[in-house]
Amino acid sequence: MIRPFASSKISQTPKYTNPEYRTSTSIVQAAMLPTYLKIASRKLIRNKLYSFINVVGLALGICACLVIYLITRYEFSYDNFHPDLDRIYCVDAVVFGGRWHSVPGPMPAAMRREMTGMQTVAAYQTYGASVTIPPDQPTNPST
Repeated sequence: MIRPFASSKISQTPKYTNPEYRTSTSIVQAAMLPTYLKIASRKLIRNKLYSFINVVGLALGICACLVIYLITRYEFSYDNFHPDLDRIYCVDAVVFGGRWHSVPGPMPAAMRREMTGMQTVAAYQTYGASVTIPPDQPTNPST
């Protein structure tokens, strides 16, 4: 299916086999860099709205990727500094349809008493304190 004139051109050796006539691709690319920058700046100036939309979209995409990376890195590194990480468990309580990262007060003592195979049980309970100042009291102690 190959025509005779095409096959004869394929089998021909290059005209210049001397290494002095060959150009390096890195030199050519380095010489073209100012031209590429000039063409890019002209296109950016000519199409201002389109360029603005593209640059803002790229910046938002990069920011979103960085935020997602930082969040996942933090979540996967949470409490990884403990020496026996594979032996540590967290017990959460489900109360009124919500999941709490704490347990009721008597639960750690009951776990120590009734469950076997646990070396140490530590209790963690959240405490939400609120401080209120009565309106008739002065807020500044110096007055």
